[in-house]
Amino acid sequence: MYFLFSSDVAFTQYSYKSLTDASIEIPCIARSSSQVLQDLEIIRDGIPIASMNRSVNDSRYSVRSEAYDGDVRLILSISSVKCQDQGTYHCKMYKTDNTSLVSPAMSFTVEGNLWLNVTVI
Repeated sequence: MYFLFSSDVAFTQYSYKSLTDASIEIPCIARSSSQVLQDLEIIRDGIPIASMNRSVNDSRYSVRSEAYDGDVRLILSISSVKCQDQGTYHCKMYKTDNTSLVSPAMSFTVEGNLWLNVTVI
């Protein structure tokens, strides 16, 4: 898979960590006016998982877009994080001139919750 990386589309940070069953928000910013922006999507391990223009397949995911300092921000919210959410993420911006730009990779690491059961005798 070949990506043209650009600073015009970026995550707000490039490494996230979460415990399983926690909730997290992952924002991506497209430095483009809404007149030029056709779509903005978030990709995990090469597979699109969220978009401004498509519904999300996983009920644990929700997305919202908002204006952000003259640009557009797409926020992926994951409720009840699972190990399968771990991976390499990219944000891809599609423009009305039929070009697309992709952010540098963001790493999302999921760590399991450790529950300690103690029996008092």
